[in-house]
This record gives sequence, structure tokens and C-alpha cells, in this order.
Amino acid sequence: GKVKTVVQMVAIPFLLYHGTLFGVIDTGLWGQWLIWLSAVLTRFLRLAFRGNHPMFLVSGNEAGVGKGKVVDTACLISDGVSCEKTSRSQSSDVSDMEDGYVFTAMLANQSIQSVCIDNIREGCALASTTLEMLLTSPTATGRKVRTSEMIRARTDRIIWWATGCNLKTGG
Repeated sequence: GKVKTVVQMVAIPFLLYHGTLFGVIDTGLWGQWLIWLSAVLTRFLRLAFRGNHPMFLVSGNEAGVGKGKVVDTACLISDGVSCEKTSRSQSSDVSDMEDGYVFTAMLANQSIQSVCIDNIREGCALASTTLEMLLTSPTATGRKVRTSEMIRARTDRIIWWATGCNLKTGG
């Protein structure tokens, strides 16, 4: 856990400075790599602690710059599988009920290790009580769509991701 913390603590000033250090070190590039390394280390260290679940946000200024590839690469290295992806509604007002249906359907697959809310539309805040519950509770219960069957899934081992342009959070 200490290595990951050091990586994060070095990455943050690098990203804030975002220039060239000593005429050699591109702090923006190194900051991005260090945050990515932190994300990969999170999977391995996740088994050592309990509590709220980590969520990584990968934001960019425009579409098509490889935000999803960053997520997939980190997941392939740490989990050996690509990340399960879902998208948000195109409206700026996503309901908790819609989130509940989407996440319950995904969590029905008990082998999910990483979930990515992909391509969040610019201006659409990443916020819902369903998502907050999934990030703070060790298990989640929901109803399968069009059935009365209830699904109970462990969420305490899932690494959460979100990608989009100029991401905003709320809640």
C-alpha cells in the first residue's frame, strides 16, 4: 500500500505543474503514467483493505483520444480480462432507476472484476444514489429486469472506472 501512496503523491504535483522539470522531465506525461500505475496497483492491493470502493475517472478534452484504451490496458494487466463497460443515458438527467437496472444486469455476472461507465456525455454529471450505494456497500441487491428474481452480488472486489470528456462528479 505504501508504494501506491507514494506513486499517487508524486503524480499529483506532476499533474498540477504540467510542464518540464529540469529541462528533461515532462511532468504531465510522467504524472499520467504514475496515476495509471496507481490504478494497476489498486487491483493487487484491493484485497488487503476493506471500505469504500475505488473509482478512477479518465477524462479528456475530446473524443477518440484513448480513454477507453487506458482502462482496458490497466484491467488486462491487473485482472487478465477487459473491463465490463456500460454507458449512461444520453440525457443529462440519468435516473437512479435506470442506473439500478443497468448495474443489476451487469452484477448478475458474479465474475466481474472491473466496471467502466464509458463515454459519459459532457455536461452529464456522474452522480446517482445507486452508484453511491455500489461504491460504499460490500454487497448490492437488485431485481432482474422483467422478473421478480432478486440478485445479490458482492461489490467489494470491483474496481470502478468512468470515462468521458471533461468529467463532472456530483452527489
